[in-house]
Amino acid sequence: MMEETELNLRYKGECHKVKLSYMTHPAVVMVGLNSGKEFSASGKDVFSAFLNLREAMPGYVFQCKGAKMNVHPSRASSQMGGGLMAYELYLGCPARRESIVNIFDSEVVVEEVSPKDQVEFFKRWLRSLGN
Repeated sequence: MMEETELNLRYKGECHKVKLSYMTHPAVVMVGLNSGKEFSASGKDVFSAFLNLREAMPGYVFQCKGAKMNVHPSRASSQMGGGLMAYELYLGCPARRESIVNIFDSEVVVEEVSPKDQVEFFKRWLRSLGN
């Protein structure tokens, strides 16, 4: 079943409200811009679909937790929760229950973070734990 949420999206310095739709099985994320242009992406879970959507929309900065450098789901969250919930991660600190966020919760994101850089941060975080 398709879920819908409203997000702010910044492009070329201007912020616009957009409707973002997503589904966990199969994992698909779609956004329609005020101009009428639509983007969609799929992935193994909602988080990876959102990464793929952002990859297809360079220059657009989603104002939500999932667009932050330090947000990434755990394997369990990805498999059991469809990747909708993730952890806010800090180098050298284990993930904690109180760090769990919905990837579409509102958040001010000043600079665009590429999905590649976000995945690299996750790998760096894993290494910072000394495992």
